[in-house]
Amino acid sequence: MKKIKWWLPIFFGLGMIADIFIYSSKRDIIILILTGLWVLNIKLNKIKSNVSIWISLILFTLCPFLSIFEKALLAEKAGIWAFLFLTMGVFQKMIAKRKTT
Repeated sequence: MKKIKWWLPIFFGLGMIADIFIYSSKRDIIILILTGLWVLNIKLNKIKSNVSIWISLILFTLCPFLSIFEKALLAEKAGIWAFLFLTMGVFQKMIAKRKTT
C-alpha cells in the first residue's frame, strides 16, 4: 500500500502540470478528477493544510508572469488551480480547528 501513496502525488502533479501547460482548452472533468486525487492524497498521506496553501501561493505568483508573456489561457488555468488549492487549504484548516475544539 505504501507504493500507491508515493505514486499518487507524482501522478497528481504531472496531471496538474499537463492541465495547465499542455492541454489547450479548459476541461472541467480533468480538474474534477485531479481535485479528487488531491483530496485522496491528503487523506492517505496526511498532508497538512500548509502544503495546499503554499502550492496556491506559488500558482498565484505564476499567474502575473504568464500574463506578461501573453499566455492568458495558461494564467487562467493556473489561477483556477491556485483558487482550488487555497480553498482546500482553508477547508483543511477549518477541519483541523474543529477537531481541536
